[in-house]
Amino acid sequence: MSKAIIIVLGIIIVFIFIWPRKLFIIRITYGVAHLETGHVPLHFIWDVGDILRRNRVYNAQVTGLKYGGTIRLCFSEGIPERCQQQVRNVWGTYTELR
Repeated sequence: MSKAIIIVLGIIIVFIFIWPRKLFIIRITYGVAHLETGHVPLHFIWDVGDILRRNRVYNAQVTGLKYGGTIRLCFSEGIPERCQQQVRNVWGTYTELR
């Protein structure tokens, strides 16, 4: 094999392990939260829906991305920072997911 092929394969392998993977998507439509893809406890979905409704966010999306050994929550536009922090705080209570 040529060096170029080996380098390209190495880069591809690195991206496979480093590139974030979507673990789940929770979509909130008209104030109702539902799991679009992935797996999370039902209570977490309910908690996200409650937090967003209390903050008057009725259409949004919360995505869980896996970066290496950690899971990062990403939020759609329109979710206030205080609301995002409330969701992160609740997420921290679900130790089986981290």
